[in-house]
Amino acid sequence: MGLTTRSLSHNLGMITELSTYSQNVYIFVSKTHDYQDENTIEPANTENYYTSLHNPIREMVFGKKIKPSDVAPVVDRYDWASGTIYQEFYNQSNTIFTVENGSTEQSMFVYTSGGNVYKCIDNNSAATSTVEPTHTDLTPREESDGYKWKYMYSVPIGSKFITNEYIPVVSNSTIQTSVTAGIDRVFLQSGGKNYTSTTNGSVQSTITSSRFVIENKSIANSTGGLVTLSDNYFNNSSILMFEPGARDSGSLFTITDYISSSQEIVIDGTHSFTDSTKYEISPRIRIIGDGANATAIASVNPSTKTITSIEVKTTGDSYSFANVIIDDITGTRAKAVAVVPPR
Repeated sequence: MGLTTRSLSHNLGMITELSTYSQNVYIFVSKTHDYQDENTIEPANTENYYTSLHNPIREMVFGKKIKPSDVAPVVDRYDWASGTIYQEFYNQSNTIFTVENGSTEQSMFVYTSGGNVYKCIDNNSAATSTVEPTHTDLTPREESDGYKWKYMYSVPIGSKFITNEYIPVVSNSTIQTSVTAGIDRVFLQSGGKNYTSTTNGSVQSTITSSRFVIENKSIANSTGGLVTLSDNYFNNSSILMFEPGARDSGSLFTITDYISSSQEIVIDGTHSFTDSTKYEISPRIRIIGDGANATAIASVNPSTKTITSIEVKTTGDSYSFANVIIDDITGTRAKAVAVVPPR
């Protein structure tokens, strides 16, 4: 009986190869010997091709037949622990899968006591995590500690691939089919300055479904002086329209015209107003890429007139790259980047 040797791929395709390979596959231990000095690097193998291929077989100690069920891709195991700061997922980071010694921020994914694996979308400005995620939602969920986690998959109870150092990677078809490649997060790199075309209040009266009147506003700049609200002052800003207690389900528009003499606002769409409709005006955030429909809202510090955060309102879909543009006729120098999810 002959013996055939074959090199299997050193990647996830190895599992597929094992399931389709017609011959038996073994993993074996060969050429065992003690290190003369554990602090000395072993010399390089200078044997020729023939001996380097066949000597390990001749000196084989034992082997074990392996099946597809004996192999699994694994990742480092990072158990969720209260009081820990976790990295936020960022597609352009080179360190999201590593944890440097002495780093205050740990991995961007965690393995929980319930056997679930989650990816950190938002770490609440590098705060400590105190609430262990347990949800299996298809979209990221924000916990009461401000952390936002995305459920990835569950590790089967009793899996033989769970060790103190590693956990298996398990395919989750439900998550895979629900992935839309939307924008889950926008990182604010710089808050800029002089973003004074920001205000909020209640709609005073409506003229049409896209034209309404707001209060007579007095807006201060960053030094405390009042700015002049001339015609077009709020043009090209974003405006969120919502009912009391329902801000999250509000509708986002762009202001196309502002008439200072009558405090009239014109928006680029139509809205169903009530007697209690509220609004928030802020710098317009545009997410430009190969996907569509992602929207976001900027928050501005009322005293310093700098942008303090950018909240994703709708994630959109089909993005493999995206840029963030901040529009405002008063403010400058704010910068932000979109986090594009893996596909």
